[in-house]
Amino acid sequence: MPVMAQAHSYPPAAQPTQQWVPGTAPDTRLIWLKKVYALGMGMRWLAIIDMFFLIANVLLYWEDGGLWLLLRCWGPLCGFFGAAPRFKKYAALFFAVSYFFQVAFLFVFLAIGYWVSLLMLILDMVLLYYTSLFTSNLFKCSPSEVEMLRNPASLVQSGTTAYFYYF
Repeated sequence: MPVMAQAHSYPPAAQPTQQWVPGTAPDTRLIWLKKVYALGMGMRWLAIIDMFFLIANVLLYWEDGGLWLLLRCWGPLCGFFGAAPRFKKYAALFFAVSYFFQVAFLFVFLAIGYWVSLLMLILDMVLLYYTSLFTSNLFKCSPSEVEMLRNPASLVQSGTTAYFYYF
């Protein structure tokens, strides 16, 4: 006589507490924090590159009085200490302000006839956009979210997507 396999009954699947709408992410705030973190890492590298070129210009124009260029070092320093992994809001704001002044000075150089400054102006306007985007997003973070940004292990989970911003 054949033996019939016993049917297994599994408990019903738990019903979700929130209705998920296709096309939207269930944890948009976490994804947004990952984007802010990626922008912060980009700002940190941007500050390092900016400081490198600042020091190169000081050394290049040393004999012509290029020492006054060191007055601009507060911008990259604030960007380095305001971006990832520290996420200091006001230091990042000073970095954005330094780019704003840099763009304003390039407009002055264009007005007096230095047309070579046009390429630098376009590049600095793009960088000003990204620094102001990072600063505005950082100011929207609550103190607990800033702590999450300072501890990136809480943002990185298995099976999640990493976000990177390329300049």
